[in-house]
Amino acid sequence: MDKERLEAFDEIAGGYRQFRPSYPASLFDELARYVLPIEPEGDGPLLALDVGAGTGIATQQLAHVLDQRWRILGVEPGSGMLEQAQALDDPRIAFVRGQAEHLPVNDGAAALIMAAQAAQWFDRPAFYAEARRVLQPHGAIALIQNNRNWQASEFLSAYEALLEGSSPGYSRNYRAFDYRQELEDQGFTRIRVHHAEWIREMTGEAFVGMAHSSSKVAAAVRARGRALVDQAIWDLLATFGRDGTIEIPYVTELFLGEVPATRAHAG
Repeated sequence: MDKERLEAFDEIAGGYRQFRPSYPASLFDELARYVLPIEPEGDGPLLALDVGAGTGIATQQLAHVLDQRWRILGVEPGSGMLEQAQALDDPRIAFVRGQAEHLPVNDGAAALIMAAQAAQWFDRPAFYAEARRVLQPHGAIALIQNNRNWQASEFLSAYEALLEGSSPGYSRNYRAFDYRQELEDQGFTRIRVHHAEWIREMTGEAFVGMAHSSSKVAAAVRARGRALVDQAIWDLLATFGRDGTIEIPYVTELFLGEVPATRAHAG
């Protein structure tokens, strides 16, 4: 991730932890079932990496579903996000500074690599190569995307149009990657895809807070000024909201793959 983007995320780290949603528990249950057959290669625990861990939202959910055989290491490049994550109190989780393309662990050291709402920022070919390097034979990779379902909401469609008109270079389709195909192309096997649709009911204040935890909204604020951006969001909330709240539909996808023993340490 480039320096400018890292600085943008550092600016929104506090709001990120406060306002960003968690992920559907059902998908973490699927992830736990997928990795259940994995055994440690030695006497130590199984290691799971949460790459691009941010403030640790998904890291904590992962720890909740993995059994006591596992320890979890969150890897985060941004100092602001890392500071928020390191304030968490869980003896099974540690957080370190690092890049997805240069993971700070030895060859074959990890049994699981997860990236939740982060892979779009990676140099993904380099990340996949690192995943193959650090995963033990038959280790797993998990990619999670938590996307607002603007196709199912007039409010969200209008909100995305607002961002497209205010945030330079933004498109609502910026996360439209075919992760399943990418995993296949990178040599991962036993690929599984799970999805969950759900609705988050929010107050207008909470939605505005969540909006300002986004680097895309931060770019709109730099381009147009906070007052104008906030007024435009509140106008949409007044048009589409009900009794001070708004329903936000989401589609969350989980992509799972296994690294074959013959490819585990390939570069």
